[in-house]
Amino acid sequence: MPAEEKKGLFSRLKSKLLGGGEGAELESTDMDSPANDAESDDASGAARPFDAADSGAIAENISQALLIERVMPILQSDSHRFKKIRQVHARPADDGEEIVTTTADGVETKNTAKPGDMVVKNLTGAQELYIIGARSFPRLYDLNQELDDGWALYDPKGEVLAVEVTKKLAADLGASSEFFIEAPWGSDERVRVGDFLVAPFPTLKKIYRIARTEFDQTYSPA
Repeated sequence: MPAEEKKGLFSRLKSKLLGGGEGAELESTDMDSPANDAESDDASGAARPFDAADSGAIAENISQALLIERVMPILQSDSHRFKKIRQVHARPADDGEEIVTTTADGVETKNTAKPGDMVVKNLTGAQELYIIGARSFPRLYDLNQELDDGWALYDPKGEVLAVEVTKKLAADLGASSEFFIEAPWGSDERVRVGDFLVAPFPTLKKIYRIARTEFDQTYSPA
């Protein structure tokens, strides 16, 4: 994307952030993750499926419907509320840009950007990248300052309910200590015991994974 066009996108986004804008009344979709800040439920876009079969012999693939059925009640009754505390870098995504989210323990998921989406980089050790939809981004982040090369620094304001993935929880889902879930953006997402399953608060409509290391580096009890 040309620098002038990206600058224009930043100007329009800045206007939305300062004035409430279109995104102020729309559902949060942060993948802080990830990614997936998913800050996931961090992420939208025309997903290119992450082929779980290419990542080893991990048979389980838990659907989003099953997560809502079995994990959401746990999140609502026996979980804790967390807020994202670490700033992020973000820039407008190129249409069709593919982002691979790689955390400290390896590749987590893949996603493909649509027009208006934002690429977010968590300021963690892994500096993992992920995508957040244009409508959701203003609800999750406030612009702090513009940086070089089309990036800008943002302050987080998203919250999630989170539960740690224990061996018992994995077994209740019919899974082993390492498995895949169907992420809200349609791709597969790797989960390991010790990670967190989270739902954006207060909407609680989607569930995704945040790796343990990245969760500890970016979230704090609300």
